Amino acid sequence: MDNLFFKMPCLSKSQELKSKEIYEKLFDKKVDKRYIESAVQKFLLLNKRMLDFLGIEVVLSGADRDLSLCFITSNQIGAIPIRMPYDGIAHKDFQVVPRFDSEKETFDELTQLLSSLEYSITPEYADGEPLTLPLQLRPPLYYEAAKYVELFEKAYKYAWVQFEVVNREHSYPKSNTNWAKHAARTVDPRKALQFPAKDSIFSMNHKE
Repeated sequence: MDNLFFKMPCLSKSQELKSKEIYEKLFDKKVDKRYIESAVQKFLLLNKRMLDFLGIEVVLSGADRDLSLCFITSNQIGAIPIRMPYDGIAHKDFQVVPRFDSEKETFDELTQLLSSLEYSITPEYADGEPLTLPLQLRPPLYYEAAKYVELFEKAYKYAWVQFEVVNREHSYPKSNTNWAKHAARTVDPRKALQFPAKDSIFSMNHKE
């Protein structure tokens, strides 16, 4: 049994699936085909929250053996687990993929446009609804690479100095005491117990 329930691009409408295709391809021949309409209604009830989460609309037409359905996707892309009507358990996932993949020049142009608009993509997750197969969808690699280069250029302009070296006086000797400078100053008794050193301190004078 394949773990993929259905796959289609966003902002599109699937072809109509007849009752036989629903029984065989969607429900794996594990429901009573005499009551396929009842199985579809149970399927909709079990998966309403997830279908709404990904913006998938299910359109039904006909009844009984003449029943057919189709899926209409919104502008959302991603994957959701699908609970099956025969046992109520998620065995498959529904995937909605971008209309333009990374092999097409149109996707290249689209990601450049997004970068120019300073638009970022933030994923959303449905808590408590794990996919049957993790890491299914390939991220928009060109877009992520473009954002990385853009952020790197901004970061490269700053001096990433986490520590700053400063000259300090101590009333006790340290491992980094400047003994040559101390020896030169011992002619003044008031400075005999002052030990110059270079200390490394954490500096907040930079941008993270």
